[in-house]
Amino acid sequence: MHRNFSSTSVSVMLLVLLQLCLTSSVIGASFFTGGEEDDLYSLLGVERGVTKDEIKRAFRTLTREHHPDLQESAEGKEKAKDYMAKVLHAYSVLSDDLKRQDYDQFGKISGERLNSAEYSSEELFRHFNQNIPILSKSVQLGSLTALQRILNFRGNRLFLIQVYDDSCDSCRLFSSVWESLVHSTLSEAGVIQVLRIDAYSAEGPALLKLLGASYDKEVQVYGVVDGVVWNMPQLQVAIKSRSERQMDFALLEFIGNFFYDRRREVNSMNKINDTQELLNWLREPRGSDDLIRILLPPLATIDMGLALSVVYENSAVVRYVPRTTLLALVEEYCAQPVDVLGSDGQPVPMPEFIVTSVEQLPNVSEESSDGEGSSKRSCRGILVGASAALTYRKATSFLRENIPQPHPEMLGISHVTGSSFYTLCGRHCLILLQQSCVNIANTKFVEVLRSDLKPFEVGYVCLNEEPSLQDSLALTTKMTQSALMVVVDGNDSIVYLMSHDLDKVQLAEFLSGILQGTTESISLNLETPISRLLASKPFKISNMQYAYMCILWLIGLVYPFASACYPFFIMFVSHKLLQRFNLIGSREPDGTEQDGQQRQQQQQQASQSCDRCHGAVPCSSRRTSDSATSGDACDKEATHAKSGGSNVPTYTAVDLLRAKDEKVFLVLVFTLGEGSSLVPQRFVDDPRFVFRKVPDSDTVWRQWLSTQQGIGKKNANEECDTPMVAVRQGKMLGAVKPYHVPPEVWLFDLLEGAIVVDKPLPQI
Repeated sequence: MHRNFSSTSVSVMLLVLLQLCLTSSVIGASFFTGGEEDDLYSLLGVERGVTKDEIKRAFRTLTREHHPDLQESAEGKEKAKDYMAKVLHAYSVLSDDLKRQDYDQFGKISGERLNSAEYSSEELFRHFNQNIPILSKSVQLGSLTALQRILNFRGNRLFLIQVYDDSCDSCRLFSSVWESLVHSTLSEAGVIQVLRIDAYSAEGPALLKLLGASYDKEVQVYGVVDGVVWNMPQLQVAIKSRSERQMDFALLEFIGNFFYDRRREVNSMNKINDTQELLNWLREPRGSDDLIRILLPPLATIDMGLALSVVYENSAVVRYVPRTTLLALVEEYCAQPVDVLGSDGQPVPMPEFIVTSVEQLPNVSEESSDGEGSSKRSCRGILVGASAALTYRKATSFLRENIPQPHPEMLGISHVTGSSFYTLCGRHCLILLQQSCVNIANTKFVEVLRSDLKPFEVGYVCLNEEPSLQDSLALTTKMTQSALMVVVDGNDSIVYLMSHDLDKVQLAEFLSGILQGTTESISLNLETPISRLLASKPFKISNMQYAYMCILWLIGLVYPFASACYPFFIMFVSHKLLQRFNLIGSREPDGTEQDGQQRQQQQQQASQSCDRCHGAVPCSSRRTSDSATSGDACDKEATHAKSGGSNVPTYTAVDLLRAKDEKVFLVLVFTLGEGSSLVPQRFVDDPRFVFRKVPDSDTVWRQWLSTQQGIGKKNANEECDTPMVAVRQGKMLGAVKPYHVPPEVWLFDLLEGAIVVDKPLPQI
């Protein structure tokens, strides 16, 4: 059959096919995430083909830097949350080999787009099965260079390093205490540097190895002073308490141990009640290290005096003085009122203030013009700053305005010292090397350095004050007067030198060329880094305090072992005390106890003697004391034992009734055929035992004994054995001495509790 299709029919069929293709493409697209607006690799800031470790490192960095909880405004939090949802989705895909393969092949991945507005920041991480990051404002150590700079630093600065990971419970518990330290005055002043190491990050193991630290899924805190690493022994005890208060106290105690001597120095005048004594101190001659004297009353801001003492250690001394004494100096002696108006225009009742003496106070006494003797008071160089609440920022601002600069020609440029170099050259820095800072010849170039040279921080060094640095750099004759030194990425073991005078444009090109690696400047690889060459004072700590900290350090090493052994030690001591006071029946009540070695020796001797008595010699031949064997040692032992047995009373029913009320062993000794019994003499006199002989006529006990010992023919040794039954301290349960066990050994075992007394007694 032939069918003819018109052109109209063909057109209709083509339109239908086109519609089907478009529909299928739309349906296929619905199985993928809404178009993948962002490239997943770009979201993480990595290139295609990177390793999983690089992807993980990039993800950790983004979560720490762009976490929604780090944003201050509500709008910023929402934007950060939306961005974090994309980052989490990208990491969940690229960290999975199969999903990553599909994404690389198709450019898309199946699943629905997540609406971040419906989730909190914590719920976002749980949705993607990721640990919620432990956020912190402290610096995250991410390179060996940064850690090496810390170990190279010498001076009055404490570096606190926390080792953690996001899955650590104690780390999360400790985080709030750690954050309170980040916002402290000491941290703001740079006296302490607060840092963290993620133990499970890509660079974590290498950083821990360089630090000489370990990590076992518990938070660790280390202090670094003058290149020496100290652990925090108080931390583990505080963590076990699960108390933030104890953890905070332990951390502050750890920090306080380093600054104990400096705190004592700052507080050395806090009990002066005489203004004249304070004036005499201000009139003392001063050197270059104590040219400036800073006085503070007790302030609400904690550690203000300590922070200022460290920051101005090369030029000033800081002392706390009682408020009344300091007010008497300022308001009465110097006639400078300390008045501060509040926001409402009314005087503040108790304003806080700072007093600075910038020069030696003169002692002037002269006679007035009218002839009357008077004392002229001089407060020259005394400056007062007051505020309703004196913060560290306000105090340093006041001091910068009033303390003379060491080199006025370099105003606006940081003076680089051993302490300031670490902060200035944290990343990129440009340093002017000046042979002498007394007279600056090239003031035009100094103006160029005052311009904006970001990302480089700018400073200057006086080489005549830094001989070690000058010798190490080995400057050429052209660089004798001045030179430029550049440090890149904080690596002060490699520096770039240049001596030519440059204008602002040339200097910018020079610095850009260094960053891009196209400059022809001289680079030096130094054996000793710059931070070690700059002159600096060692961390201020006395020998006594150093010894005390060493003891704490040793305690930190011993504590884990001691805490594990502590329960066993307590059990051992308790057991010995109970034995000593006869509370468990294992010691002599009269105090004549035998130690373990002597008792064991006695037991062995008793066993050997009884073994000889229970040997192959017939029982009848051993019982004849007047026979030819009377001189044998075995017969002597038996004779000694029998002498104790001759004094043992005969058992009656009354003895069993008394056993219910007395805490002793009632030992029933079954007599031998001749009517004697083998009882060691030392136990007969022991008040913990009551011995009774069971006569042959007592059929009840003998039948019970036969039942407990079993029915069977006894050999020669068993026939001459002395049967014994012990009734335990009113429990009315008994124990039977086995064959071949010497009586002395068995009685010792009763005292030690090694024998179970559990056999029911016969009905009497």
